[in-house]
Amino acid sequence: VCALVGAIGGKVRAGAILALLAAIGGLVTVGKHLYVIANPGFSCGIDPMETMLNKIPTAEFLPWLFRADGLCEGATDAILGLAIPQWSAVWFVVLTVLLGWVLLRHFRARRA
Repeated sequence: VCALVGAIGGKVRAGAILALLAAIGGLVTVGKHLYVIANPGFSCGIDPMETMLNKIPTAEFLPWLFRADGLCEGATDAILGLAIPQWSAVWFVVLTVLLGWVLLRHFRARRA
């Protein structure tokens, strides 16, 4: 979204930098999630926010969809051979590489 807004507004560098920071943040988050999946003894634990999240109306009316249980090591349902966190890692890597390429190309074009 940041890169799209930057491209529309003519500020490619600012949008790409914000998007690159978001992609790096996503890589860090998915790295933690993949670590938890790879080490089943390590658990996410009970988050203090869990009780509050389970009390919001959507979680009470549709608990099978919105209930927070803190079991993030159970995300092993495969789609085309990869779990959802693994797919997230693939796409965050792709986005990070592409945004890095856009920034590099932008900086080279400004120097020329």
